[in-house]
Amino acid sequence: MNKTLMLITLAAVAAACNSQRADPNAPRVLALDGSTFTIQVQADEAARKAGEKDFKDTLIFESGRFRSTECEPVGYRATPYTAKENGKAWTFESSQHSDQDGDTVWMGTVSGERVEGSFVHTGKDGRAHRATFSGSGSAAMVMNAYAPRSAPAWDFNATIIEACSCPMFCQCYFNSKPAGPGCCSKPDDPELKKRFCRFNNAFHVNHGASAGVKLDGAKFWVAGDLGSDFSEGKMGWAVMHFDPAVTPSQRDAISAIVGHLYPVKWDSLTVGKDASIDWHATRDHAEAKLDGGKMGEVQLKKNPGMSDDPIVIKNLKYWGAQRNEGFVLMANEVEAYRSGEKQYEFKGTNGFMITVDLNADDVAGAKKKGY
Repeated sequence: MNKTLMLITLAAVAAACNSQRADPNAPRVLALDGSTFTIQVQADEAARKAGEKDFKDTLIFESGRFRSTECEPVGYRATPYTAKENGKAWTFESSQHSDQDGDTVWMGTVSGERVEGSFVHTGKDGRAHRATFSGSGSAAMVMNAYAPRSAPAWDFNATIIEACSCPMFCQCYFNSKPAGPGCCSKPDDPELKKRFCRFNNAFHVNHGASAGVKLDGAKFWVAGDLGSDFSEGKMGWAVMHFDPAVTPSQRDAISAIVGHLYPVKWDSLTVGKDASIDWHATRDHAEAKLDGGKMGEVQLKKNPGMSDDPIVIKNLKYWGAQRNEGFVLMANEVEAYRSGEKQYEFKGTNGFMITVDLNADDVAGAKKKGY
C-alpha cells in the first residue's frame, strides 16, 4: 500500500463511522476544549421581576461538550457545543435541557482572556427569561482555546497483519501503481487501468489513548482496493469493521487516528457491520479472521531467510506513521474478503506484519513541514 499520499480522510472516516451509529450526543473535539471560565451572571430587568437572581458560575469546555457547574444541581448535564472563529475571537453556542428545570440556550464570545455572552432560560411553565454574563479564564486555558485542532493529544501503537493481491512485497511503496498487467508499458497502455491492490489489514492496538479514552486491546479491520493509479493520492474503496468489544468512544478515537495513518482520499469509504475479530501472531505465523473467517481471513507464514530469523525491511515509512519496527515479510497462505458485493480471495501473494507508532505531535509536525 502506498505511503506517499497527502490528502486527509479524517472527516470521511469519522463521518462514515458516525453514520452507522447516528448518535447526536457523541462527543466531538472542538477548538475551545480545555477552556474554563469563571463568570458573573446578571439577570435582565424582566427576569429580576420574575424573581431571578444574579449568581457566579464556572463554564467548562471539554471533549466537545459545554458545562455550567451552577446549573448541574438542577439537572443540566454537559451537552455538545458549536464553535466558530470570528477574527481573533471565538463564538460558541450550546443548548441544554433539564427535566427538572426546563431549557437553557447559551451563546457567548471568547476573546483574549475574557468571555461574555447571554443565555435564555425557558422554564417548565413556558416563561422565558434572559441573562447576560461575563468573566475570565486562566491564560493557559485561553491559550488552549485559541489552538484550533482536529483532535486532542493522542497516541497510537498497533500491530497490523496485512496482506494484498500484489505477487510480492508492495511495489506501491516505490511506485504510483500496483502490480498487475501492463508491466513496462507506455503510460497510455489500457492494460494499466486493469491493475488493482485488494487488501486486508487486521489491527490490534498494543497501547494508545485519546482524550482520556484508552485504546489498548482494540481490534478493527480495514479491507478494500487501492485502485489502478494512486499517484494523486486518490484510492478506490475501503470498508472498516470493528470488533463488537470496541466502545463508541474508542471508535471515535480510532476513526480519527486512522485518518492520519492513511492520509488519502477514497472514492468510497464505508463502515461495515461489527464482527468478531480473531487475531494471533508469532514470529513464524500470523492469522486474523473476521467473523470466524466468514467475512474475511488472512493467514501469513514467515518467508525463509539466510537464517531462522524473519526477513525484515527497515528504514521504510509506512503511510502516515512516523515510526515502525520494520516490515516482517510473511507471504500469505490466504487473504480473503468475503463480505458484500466486492469479495475477493488470493493465495500465495504479498503479506507482512508491522508495528506502527504515531501521535498527535507527529501530525502537527508534519503539517508545519507541509506534508
